[in-house]
Amino acid sequence: MEQQKHTRSPGRQIHVQPLHETRSNAGFNRTSRIKLRAEHSQQISQIKAEWEAAQAEAKIDRQNLHTLLSTERNLREKLEEEIGTLQTQIKKLEQTNSTQDAQENGDQATSTPRHDSGTPEPKHPSDKQFRSQWKEDIPSQGTSRISEDIEHTVELAEEGNPGTQVGKKGRPLKTENTSQKQQQLSADHKQKHPYPQMQSNDHPPQSKRTVVLGDSNAHRLKKHLRKAIHDQRLRITTKSGANLEETLHRAEGEIQKANATNTELQLIIHVGTTDLLNKADIKKTTDHLKQQLTYWSQKTPKHHYIVSAIPEPKARGQQFATACQTWNTAVQTACTALGPSVRFMSAAAQLTADHLDDIHYSEQAADQVGSQLADLQHLLDICSRVAHEDCLTFNTDKTQWMGINIDDKDITFTIQGNTIKKTATYRYLGITISDQKNYLDKHQELLLKQSNRLKGRVWHLSRHSYNPYRVGRTLWKTLAVPAITYAGDTLAYSTQTVRCLDRHQNELGRWLLGGSFATANAAVTGELAWSTFEAREARSKIQYAGRLKFLPETNYSQRIYLHLRYRGIKTQWMKRLASLENKFGHNTKLEEAKSEREWRIITKNTITEASTEMWRTSAAKKRSLQLYLEYKQAPDREPFYRGDRESALLFQARTGSLPTRKRHWELFDTDPSCRLCGATEETIQHILMDCPRLGARDLPKINLAEYLGLPDDPVDTRVEHTESAKRRLKLWDRLCWQVDKHPDSVQRNEGPTENI
Repeated sequence: MEQQKHTRSPGRQIHVQPLHETRSNAGFNRTSRIKLRAEHSQQISQIKAEWEAAQAEAKIDRQNLHTLLSTERNLREKLEEEIGTLQTQIKKLEQTNSTQDAQENGDQATSTPRHDSGTPEPKHPSDKQFRSQWKEDIPSQGTSRISEDIEHTVELAEEGNPGTQVGKKGRPLKTENTSQKQQQLSADHKQKHPYPQMQSNDHPPQSKRTVVLGDSNAHRLKKHLRKAIHDQRLRITTKSGANLEETLHRAEGEIQKANATNTELQLIIHVGTTDLLNKADIKKTTDHLKQQLTYWSQKTPKHHYIVSAIPEPKARGQQFATACQTWNTAVQTACTALGPSVRFMSAAAQLTADHLDDIHYSEQAADQVGSQLADLQHLLDICSRVAHEDCLTFNTDKTQWMGINIDDKDITFTIQGNTIKKTATYRYLGITISDQKNYLDKHQELLLKQSNRLKGRVWHLSRHSYNPYRVGRTLWKTLAVPAITYAGDTLAYSTQTVRCLDRHQNELGRWLLGGSFATANAAVTGELAWSTFEAREARSKIQYAGRLKFLPETNYSQRIYLHLRYRGIKTQWMKRLASLENKFGHNTKLEEAKSEREWRIITKNTITEASTEMWRTSAAKKRSLQLYLEYKQAPDREPFYRGDRESALLFQARTGSLPTRKRHWELFDTDPSCRLCGATEETIQHILMDCPRLGARDLPKINLAEYLGLPDDPVDTRVEHTESAKRRLKLWDRLCWQVDKHPDSVQRNEGPTENI
């Protein structure tokens, strides 16, 4: 009987499959796998062969390239040798020609009239000794040229009047009789020895050029633009009182010159002021300007055109100010429609009456507008030119610009012909700068988020460790505080930001110590010995001021700091420094410090003393910290916390925040009696010293302060006392939890209760 294999289908029906078919299928699968492996190995060997062939070809190409490079190097060396030989021959020929010319003119030089023997002979250019000495002093490269000039001077001196009078330094004096003949000889000499023409290779055409043209306001920008741009590529062609037609005519001439020399032009046009003063039609003038800009941008798209807004003064009346505003709006609309090659600069329209002299720029306004026109785009043009010479290209995705405290809606910048994107924030050296009114607003927002995130991470890492109190305190001091206070000595944070940072620190300390929402911040600071962020900021800023003070006098940072301090210039940083000095006290010993190290030590001691006094003042306002403050003179780290429940109860008992019935009664007006023994009031004194339901005390001779480890006893003694207090507090907490859970099953009596 043939064996059969039974398999059960999903529908619980028995399906009978012959056994030999199963074996044949398994054999087929094995054969197919072997074939696939063979095919794969064949493909791999083929790929390896192709790879080896490609490597061989690459090796041959490298050898050919090395051969070509060596051949090129040899040819270059041979050419340099031939060039050196030719230059040497040219110098020899020049020296030979100059010597022959001097010999030919030697006879004429001897006929120069001499002076009386009683007076010294002047060194006239016709003197052979003087001429030979001159030739020896000059470089051989220009010998022939200078000798020709000397001989030409000799000809002028000899062929004039034989009785020529000699003036200073032996130079012949000109007379009316000889001037005409000398001019004729000079013309003949120029034809005989023409000056070499300036070749285009000596001064190649400039690739870019900036031209400022326009009316009186453009004329006032001359000095400030030349001060901002020390470059020959800047051209300023202005006319005081020029109207629109004259300015556009000059601009057309500049564009034609630029096209003839293949120069990329940037035209900065100041027009409109004179036309509005002459009461010209605004629509006609703006349409004419738009038409001309459209023609230029379409005919020569490689050029860039900047049209400056005109001021909008209210001194001439509201009607004139409205006309200026209408002009600016129309021109801005036209420039926006023409694309990136034409832009409108609206900085002048924002000028107030303090920056204007009637309708024209004042000196301050001209300096401001000139700097805005010159600085960034000029530097970008320099970068573009240098990068083009070095065959480099800027990445426009990584290149952005940001404007701070300016009206930059219509400003565009280009680099290598590409428009640079505008950004609102920028991160530099770990500091986020924004274009808001306060450039540090974005950085402070990110700083608070970072502080809150670090607080959660430190708590998450420490809560599962062997000692959450010690691990959390160490992580916060070593990791979080340096990250949060980074660059705090040079940045001026707002008081709200510093308070929020202190709140995050107190929250973490409360978690590590096991405190409740009712625990005072002074208690957390006293047990962890953490400085406030305000104290850290004061220490860093005052120490940084000392560093600036003791820098060399040639250091610009020190000079700027002293200038701001003694001139009374109130920047945000100087205001914050003065506020912190007033709050933490300015130690007069700082003026006697002779080094930066001494300054830092005095500052640290001063801030520590002031912080301790401020801590005692804030702790004295808390009624729950009266006993704590009697023994605790300064914030100090305590050794008997481990982050467990017993440590949390001890911390609450030491700082007066233990959730007793008496404290609950003070806050919510409830029953203050003891939950265990029914005494009149359930206080910390009653729990640790008097409650009979908790049994006898381990150390009956010590008082409450010693029980809590508050006196300044040896560390071992304090740890022993606090361990006893922890055991009693743990028993009280467990019994109170059972009483609160089953209040009807508890009978209050005078005896001790171990099991309730």
